[in-house]
This record gives sequence, structure tokens and C-alpha cells, in this order.
Amino acid sequence: MNPFSLRYAEPVDFMICQWQFDKTKPNVKYLLYRTSVMLLFVTTWILSLVDDEFNQKWAIYVTNWGYTICTVEVTLVWAMLVAWTWSHRTNREVYKTNALKLYPVYYLLYTLATPLAFGITTIYWTDYWPRPLLLLDFLRHGNNSIVMLVDLWLVSHRLRYVHVVYPLLLGVVYSLFSYVYYALGGTNREHSPCIYGRLNWAEHPYRTALICLGIDSFLGTLHLVVVLSSRFRRKIEGTCKLFYAGHDELVVT
Repeated sequence: MNPFSLRYAEPVDFMICQWQFDKTKPNVKYLLYRTSVMLLFVTTWILSLVDDEFNQKWAIYVTNWGYTICTVEVTLVWAMLVAWTWSHRTNREVYKTNALKLYPVYYLLYTLATPLAFGITTIYWTDYWPRPLLLLDFLRHGNNSIVMLVDLWLVSHRLRYVHVVYPLLLGVVYSLFSYVYYALGGTNREHSPCIYGRLNWAEHPYRTALICLGIDSFLGTLHLVVVLSSRFRRKIEGTCKLFYAGHDELVVT
């Protein structure tokens, strides 16, 4: 198999919780968790659009890129799990089969969303703090990482080191976007020619390029940390099985 491929040997892993013993059927508790996460992200995403008085500039900010990716990711896996649950209850395998066709898209979105959320949170709170703490700011720049961290310890699918190319590519795409946006005369909310003060292509092009390279490398490092965490999670789960062998309920209730 191509190591960069998004194909996966056991696609059902994308719809189960790491900590459920019976992994042959959907778990109601996990579905409730997925529903809560989906509603939180979708609601926050909509509020960010409605609340932004400069909504014409909404799409230029990396925070909104990241939150959109997270929102699509959690919504997609929720829909997949709903389809599988309905398939299980109605004994119609076609719903599960159709849902599983979407797993490569979800796999890609998850690979992008998790390190990107951690990166956005880290940069935001180190670069822009202290500043007045608004609820919507916290939801988009803090709670996003909290949920992604919880999610990282609940999901069952494996992550791959070589998939670091996808977060790196996303970083390159945003860097190029910021330059093209500047070159075409675009401005930010304050009518400055740079989206962010540190991405000043007009006055400091070389420094800005180095900053973009540094942030991209940071995203790649975060991806490797995420993969290590997922492998540690699976080791813990394997140890737990030794103690809970023979049970059919969730380890964590």
C-alpha cells in the first residue's frame, strides 16, 4: 500500500470509540458524544459568521480555515456514525456501506484538523495574550484544541507519520494564499495590506517567508506529537483489555 494513501485496512475503526469492547456495532454513548461535538462546532462556526462585522474578510484568517476544517470533520464522522447506527437498527447494510465510502475524506480532514487546532491555539495565546477574553474567541482558539485533544484519546483509527505531508501542504497553501492576497491588493479588517502583522510581505518579505516556514515546521512537529499520542493511546487500550477481558460494556462509562 502507498504509505501516503488514505486507504485503511479496517474502515469501521473510524466510527468506533477506542474504549468500547464490542467493536462490531455502534455505541450509543459514543453517538451522543459525537452529536454533542458536532452541535458545538456547527453552532460556533455559524456564530463566527454572524458575529463578525467584517464578514467579507472572514475567509482570509487561518483561524477560520482551521475551524471550518474541524467543523466539517466532526460533522462528517457524526453523519457516518448515524448512518451506521441506522443500518444496525434496521438491518440494512447499505447505509453502513455508503457511510464507509466517506472514510478517506474524514481521514484526511482529521489528519489536518488536529495539529492545526493545536497550532492555532498555541500561536493565538502566545502572540495575542493578554487581551479581553470573549466567549467566541475562546471557543475558536481554545475550546477547539480541548475538544480535539479529547477526541484524540477517544477515536480508534491509527494515524501515520508519513501523513505529515498533508499538514505541511496545508501550511504551504495558506502561505501562498497570504502572499497572493497581498499581491492582489487585499487588506485585513484594519485595511492593512497584510492579513496578520507578522505576515508583512510588503515590508519584510524574507522575514515573512521564514515565519511561514517556521509555522509550517511547527505544524509538522505537532502532527508527529499527535501520532505519538495516538500510539500511546492504543498501548493503554491494549493493557486495559487484559483487565476487562470478557466484558461487553465500555471501559469508561
